[in-house]
Amino acid sequence: MIAARDIYGWAEKIARYGDMNEPTMWILDFDVAVAEKAAEGAPMPISVVNRVGTSSQLNPEFKAYPISWEVANRTEPNAPSGTPLVWSRGLKPNGSWDAMDGVFKDEGGIMAFTDGHVNWYASMRDEESRSGLLKIYGQTQRTYNIGQAIRGGSANILRSDLQSSEEDFVDEEE
Repeated sequence: MIAARDIYGWAEKIARYGDMNEPTMWILDFDVAVAEKAAEGAPMPISVVNRVGTSSQLNPEFKAYPISWEVANRTEPNAPSGTPLVWSRGLKPNGSWDAMDGVFKDEGGIMAFTDGHVNWYASMRDEESRSGLLKIYGQTQRTYNIGQAIRGGSANILRSDLQSSEEDFVDEEE
């Protein structure tokens, strides 16, 4: 299980223990929030974790950038098949992607699951029936709400702090 206080700590653990220290896995150059940070003159990080000899620490340049992904913190290794693990930033509780903060705006997003499959979704609702495309964690009931699809609910979602208001997290019907 990966458990961290924030999205940067989660990425740091993957870099340290999974030897995945490439920041471009987390920071997508076509992401508008990333492009805006680069336009401010912030240097693009060359690592997630800086290693000097036997010591290492989270790269402050990496922490200065918005992360293009959101993750399900504290996901158990034996989580049910089809449990979301990581998805592109901006997925709202109503199953749509946020037009302002979404990596792909409101066009949709990418989601990777604990069983290894990855999909693109325009929405987490079926186009015809409007029912959810995810399962409530540990059940066989449908949901479109990412918070219901992961262990521990929305409190276990780690993301960059880009959301402009609390209303982004309200479960609204379309």
